[in-house]
Amino acid sequence: MADKLRVLCLHGYGQDGETLRGRIAAFRRAFKSSVEFVCIDGPLLSEPRDKDDSTSTEQEGALAQPQGRSWFRFQRNEDGEGYTLSYVNETIAYIKAVCREQGPFDGILGFSQGGTTASLVLQNQHEEPEDSPFVFKFGIFISAPQPGDPRVGNPALKLAMPTLHVIGETDAVIEPARSKKVAEGFVDPRVFMHPGGHYIPTNKEPKDAFRDFFKQLKELQAKA
Repeated sequence: MADKLRVLCLHGYGQDGETLRGRIAAFRRAFKSSVEFVCIDGPLLSEPRDKDDSTSTEQEGALAQPQGRSWFRFQRNEDGEGYTLSYVNETIAYIKAVCREQGPFDGILGFSQGGTTASLVLQNQHEEPEDSPFVFKFGIFISAPQPGDPRVGNPALKLAMPTLHVIGETDAVIEPARSKKVAEGFVDPRVFMHPGGHYIPTNKEPKDAFRDFFKQLKELQAKA
């Protein structure tokens, strides 16, 4: 890893790269000498939904804003159990193109639906390494649920990669248990629980968690 880490950042549903850039401004300031956070837009326009549509809040993490972006689309199954996701392969291809043009990146960060996408990117890196521009060495997941579609991802896979998982104890959009499922996909995950809900916490405690995590990465780099 270079002296200054480069982190590819994926926003939540109905947002965009600029929105995420603003929401992690405190982290960008705190680590400006050691970490570059690169926030990109999702490839799809988000689909505005009714406020009463639990599908949007439960799986995607937010109601769509005008001209917001997303990483994939989904429909709740007719039996009410789980979801059918679409555009997943197209999104992986899109992020590969970004990495070829703007990479390499040392790590990947995702909030909400962006965190789900980040987990699928890391699985793809593991399962399809040939000629891949993915060279991620760590992941950061904030309020990130497992995919609701059993055809997508591999929940049995455990990746040997440093990860930090930020989970809100009172998250009413993504149940903490679902975010912990993402953490279980890694051999030795770091989990930081905060008392808040579905947002990116940037006060002292999460900053310290990020600082300790980046310190761990530097120590691992020194041993390599």
